Amino acid sequence: ITINGQADAVTELPAGQVVRGRLLNLDNTWTYRINLKGNCEARIYALDGNPVTPRLLEDDYWLGPGMRVCLAIRIPQAGEEISLRDGFVRLGTLRSVASNQAPGPWPPALPANPIAEPDLENAEKLNFNFEWAAKVSVTTDQDRPPSLWQINGQAWDITDKTCADRPIATLKKGQSYIFELKNMTQYQHPIHLHGMSFKVIASNRHDIKEPWFTDTYLLGKNERAQVALVADNPGTWMFHCHVIDHMETGLMAAIAVV
Repeated sequence: ITINGQADAVTELPAGQVVRGRLLNLDNTWTYRINLKGNCEARIYALDGNPVTPRLLEDDYWLGPGMRVCLAIRIPQAGEEISLRDGFVRLGTLRSVASNQAPGPWPPALPANPIAEPDLENAEKLNFNFEWAAKVSVTTDQDRPPSLWQINGQAWDITDKTCADRPIATLKKGQSYIFELKNMTQYQHPIHLHGMSFKVIASNRHDIKEPWFTDTYLLGKNERAQVALVADNPGTWMFHCHVIDHMETGLMAAIAVV
């Protein structure tokens, strides 16, 4: 495991200062349980490039493949260390070094991105089931990966260049939609939509106190979540799990906006 290409990375930061950092999970298979252990305070300022009302980074934040989180961290006194992910594998270390600067304030909230607010009362609801393909691949073409996953009963064939011509859903430009995402498997799936951001509004596994905009949602085992969006970007957009082997073996689809 590396951070910016360096294993067992140690990053020196000025004592007493509030430092902003952006964590990006570029591992295409693994979800990391992010926490900061040490004498520090951290606040979340943005998720997947979308600002949120600053809030404390509490016990853990699960960062799936392709997901991003922007933090502000109050660095402790010189000589102290903060572990990035305190677990059986430490991702890295933040080390406090002496600074001549006076302690700085917490930064203000970031300005919101210009994203259209979905009309929940008049939104059309669409269901998307993420599930195992109901078969076992015994023999396969060496040039074609097996079909192991599917969305609404359709497994994407990554070798078929015409798959995008058969979108799993066609949205009307300007219309609001609520996607019901249902994970029918025992695996986590970071579900990512190209071309548009959506608003996380409900989950049967999490208490969504303050809905937020994002382009990726980590759908937990047997979780059912609702996300809402305005279909305001015409085109054909990929809709898939960010775990690369899930995507390559079927867990991908196209969504058209016309």
